[in-house]
Amino acid sequence: MKLFLSIILISAFMLFSRCSEGHATSMVSGSAMESDLPFEVYRGNEWRPDPRAQYVKLHTYPDTPILTDRIEVELCSEINSPIYMYINFDEIVKNFEPGANPVVNDLKHTVSLRSLTVNFQKNSNLCVKSVKFFNKENEIKIQTPEIVKGTLTTTNQLLPVDSYSIMNLFDSRYEYTYASNGFSDKDGITLNFDFEKKQTVEKIKIWNGHQLSPRLCYSNSRAKTIHLSGDNGYSQTISVKDSMGAQEVPLPEPFKGKSLKMHIKEIYPGKYYKDLVISELRFYGNGNWFLLSPLSSIQKTIQKYKSEFKISGTGDVLNRTLTGRIEESRTNGSLTLRLRSDGTFFFESDAFSWDENDPFAEHNKISTALGNYEIKKASADEINIRIYGTLKLYEKTNYLEMDCNGCGFDCNKADKDEEKIFQEFFTLKKVNDQYHLTDTTPKKKFNFTQAILNLEK
Repeated sequence: MKLFLSIILISAFMLFSRCSEGHATSMVSGSAMESDLPFEVYRGNEWRPDPRAQYVKLHTYPDTPILTDRIEVELCSEINSPIYMYINFDEIVKNFEPGANPVVNDLKHTVSLRSLTVNFQKNSNLCVKSVKFFNKENEIKIQTPEIVKGTLTTTNQLLPVDSYSIMNLFDSRYEYTYASNGFSDKDGITLNFDFEKKQTVEKIKIWNGHQLSPRLCYSNSRAKTIHLSGDNGYSQTISVKDSMGAQEVPLPEPFKGKSLKMHIKEIYPGKYYKDLVISELRFYGNGNWFLLSPLSSIQKTIQKYKSEFKISGTGDVLNRTLTGRIEESRTNGSLTLRLRSDGTFFFESDAFSWDENDPFAEHNKISTALGNYEIKKASADEINIRIYGTLKLYEKTNYLEMDCNGCGFDCNKADKDEEKIFQEFFTLKKVNDQYHLTDTTPKKKFNFTQAILNLEK
């Protein structure tokens, strides 16, 4: 009897210990980051993005689904316009009018939550105090990764670094990845980790390839065979699957030390590009996931972009929304463009076009594009940028706006329309209180040459 009770007590203690550790969530991201990573909302601290920013997104991706029937978002700022919650990308969508705090989403039944996106829409000066999940009145604790100090370098880096930095491996954003400039079968690619303090690594979690979309994933190369070496003669080889989503790879023997090298020896070749792309990476040891902080890298990019937009006189557009009309000889319609200081963008055009040889052949399509942009040149009166990422065309009847950078691949699903990889070149200049956007691409994807835009109020 005593043995039986002891077993019960030990089992209960082990269960309590696991529960008290919390539900592992190694990816939390937010747009318009400034001074803190959004992991803070699960650590009892406030998170404040750029105070000028609108349409701020807060994305949470638990490592395994959370069974929840209520979600609470507590704010430390006033909300003056509606906000939206997207559960499992766009599986459940709910909007909330301003006034309530915390914002409570009482679900009609228990939901297996794989992702949560909170879109704060037109609200600015945001302060988020906490995000909480409940099941039958019990709060579900969230365990976030430990952030450790150290440096990371690579033997092969695609330019521009602002878009493809090696530190993007830790930023929890699907649209930002590490990318190499091609791949040498002879030399491979090495990632050099130098931790400030001794670490134990028992397994790694990797998001292989470009995880923003399946098309981007198979278009670029992915890691296949990785040799790990490091302190005290450590040497092990692991294999990585060619699949979407996160995968955990146990190391044959744990690594213990400060210096660790990951030599990528083999790749799954991309359909169009040999560049190796990895979206995210995490380490596990001593009962918790950990990562290097990407914050200084993100802040460096933000300051560069803000500086160059300011030079061109267009600094006011960052983290805001530009809207306007397309009025050309054979195309009329509306256009929306959001350029964020972290180098991401959202583009949408609702264009109505016709063929002058057949005036009854009308075409009404909505084009949406998500991804990154690169500053090509900034002068005193204009800025030239290259935008690139994924493009989709929607019929008017099956469209739901999803400005969802950071959401991942099954965010902007369309039943009939297939995404395309694209790049386009724009020039933006301020003329009085308006902004002139010119598409300078020889073969245009968006069916317009110039649009006159205004900042949305």
